[in-house]
Amino acid sequence: MKRYYLALALLIYSLMYSYSQDNSHTRDETKNTRKNLIKLNYLVLPAKAVNLSYERVLGNYLSFQFQGYYVFGTFGYFDVSYSNWYGITPEIRVYITGKAPKGLFVAPYYNFHQNYQRISRDYPPMRYRYNLNAAGLCAGYQWKLGGHFTIDLYGGGGIQHWATNRPTDLGSVSGTERILRFGSTFGFRF
Repeated sequence: MKRYYLALALLIYSLMYSYSQDNSHTRDETKNTRKNLIKLNYLVLPAKAVNLSYERVLGNYLSFQFQGYYVFGTFGYFDVSYSNWYGITPEIRVYITGKAPKGLFVAPYYNFHQNYQRISRDYPPMRYRYNLNAAGLCAGYQWKLGGHFTIDLYGGGGIQHWATNRPTDLGSVSGTERILRFGSTFGFRF
């Protein structure tokens, strides 16, 4: 829980610092210099997860986004529980309409995440590490709300390859499958 409060405090501090920096310029000057966005995926908050993104505008129709997430606590179903779930997702956004960071975009992405799985039916109960690598394409739309705020909605699909350190006599230790990716973020431009 301490990590959650630290991440939230850092986000608030960065927003306040960037806002104070923007107010030191004239209004016309700041309109052209707001090429950075910090965003929060608010859809994952009920799942005790934090998903933060940083987007940097690289040109009129191009930006780079780096996303990181962490799930706090343990969750599961039946006799399987998951813990220490974290991941990163870099992506390139190409804005088809509008001017970055506003409008319709397509984004090829890569995703790495890791978690630990505990199966209680094993005796003694064992803990296995899962590494997952995924690549795919998503599309979405980002709106500007006033001078400093944004909201976006995105979705897409991809291919995921997973591997585990589970013993081979308990089943597959790797595999490939299709995945879906979707989300919505609320952001601050500076």
